[in-house]
Amino acid sequence: SVDNSHVGVEKAREAARVAKNAKYLEFRVEDATILQSVKSHSVSLVVDKGLIDALHPRDDEESRASMHTLLITIDRVLSF
Repeated sequence: SVDNSHVGVEKAREAARVAKNAKYLEFRVEDATILQSVKSHSVSLVVDKGLIDALHPRDDEESRASMHTLLITIDRVLSF
């Protein structure tokens, strides 16, 4: 789980602990549009509908640029 907020990561970590599935998850404070700590071609799937909605709130150049950066990063880290 990646969030750019320390508070968000701590809340997600606590929710996973309570749900007893924390051992299967990693939590990082990181920019999801870059994923600098994730090796290229190292994951099988990336999904975050909330992030996509947040990065593309309008149909304008800035939103399209953010989405382009996000999709390039997703393509880079996927393992297939």
